Amino acid sequence: MAQSTVDDQYLSCTERMMANVTDPGTGLLWAELKADPSFQAMWEQMEQCANGTESLTKHHAVALALIAAWNRTFPDAFDRDVEALGPSSAVYRDYFPSKALHFLLTDAVRRLRVRDGRCRTVYGVSKDLLALDKPGSEVRLGQFFHAFSSPRVEWFDLTIKSCHAAILPQSPCATKWWDVLVPPYEKFRVVAVKKLCRGRHLYLESSGVHSNLECALFPGGGRRYPAAVFVLCLSVHGPGRKLDSGPWRRI
Repeated sequence: MAQSTVDDQYLSCTERMMANVTDPGTGLLWAELKADPSFQAMWEQMEQCANGTESLTKHHAVALALIAAWNRTFPDAFDRDVEALGPSSAVYRDYFPSKALHFLLTDAVRRLRVRDGRCRTVYGVSKDLLALDKPGSEVRLGQFFHAFSSPRVEWFDLTIKSCHAAILPQSPCATKWWDVLVPPYEKFRVVAVKKLCRGRHLYLESSGVHSNLECALFPGGGRRYPAAVFVLCLSVHGPGRKLDSGPWRRI
């Protein structure tokens, strides 16, 4: 599903990946910060307002604060990269520029889920839903999807029962728009579609997880499922984000 999404869960290489990412001076995070001044500037800013917790290291806390920051320039670019640069392990290795951040977010969500393992109903905003007119369709959200823990805005059009989302720790640098992060590997079934005067409202329920990539950074890792399946890429956005179409795609 969502064939191009960077969806690695790092299930068989978590410790190895953590060491690779966080090694001082030579690790992947250090190299990516050095290569991207905008990433480095945001990371250093988030370091001032994010602290580790019992379940999260400082690196995890900074990554979560960054993805939820008020300044959306780098996070939105990261979202677009996650949506597009995972069609194969080769594309991921050669062209995806934020491997360290992706790993830290994935691992942070998993750690938070260990402490709070229940499914929860969250709320989100989407567009280009016309292809999702039949209950029973399966989708993924294609990125680290920002959601609300309560229906705090009038314009949300997704009600989502997620079993893999995490509540974000509070941070003075984080936007107040979102407080939930849904990982890109969670898949959902469309259980209902309610027509409205303008558009429609979709109800999604978690139907498990699906990853095409597994430890793709390392030799022996790569694309897990080569099967041909028709899927739908659901275009998602936050306030002020430009919307793109979400066509059917074939893996």
